[in-house]
Amino acid sequence: MIGAGDRFLDFTLADRAGKSYDTRTARADGPLFVAFFKISCSVCQLAFPYLQRVADAYPGMKIWGVSQNSADETLDFARQYGIRFPVLFDTDLSVTDAFDLVSVPSQYLVGADGVVQEFCGGWSKEFIDGVTRVAADASGVPFLSVIGPTDSVPDWKPG
Repeated sequence: MIGAGDRFLDFTLADRAGKSYDTRTARADGPLFVAFFKISCSVCQLAFPYLQRVADAYPGMKIWGVSQNSADETLDFARQYGIRFPVLFDTDLSVTDAFDLVSVPSQYLVGADGVVQEFCGGWSKEFIDGVTRVAADASGVPFLSVIGPTDSVPDWKPG
């Protein structure tokens, strides 16, 4: 499995409209955040609304979801959880298999150099705050945690 400090495996996947997204091109001008998920995963259901909060607060940060489900199921998930950042489809699991993923969500923060800066297999408040700090730096906006003081979420939950 690929983790922090490893070389990221670049890939190209499409969204439902058929638009291609290439990781090598996307990360060329700054960090890229990629989160692999399944719609039935309760930890994905916990994490993804917070990823959308990062995307909303820091529009300069590129955040992509990579779904292992069908387009229709995934679009229902996106509607239910308010996901508006790009969601790509790995329905044949070829990219998932190349990454040798053992759990979802598997989340990667990748630098412009193609090295994985941070990895989280599951949910972590510390990880989300770290991604938010990178997003703030990339956007030139002051850091503000997307996890509110009254949010009742665990510090850590494995995927």
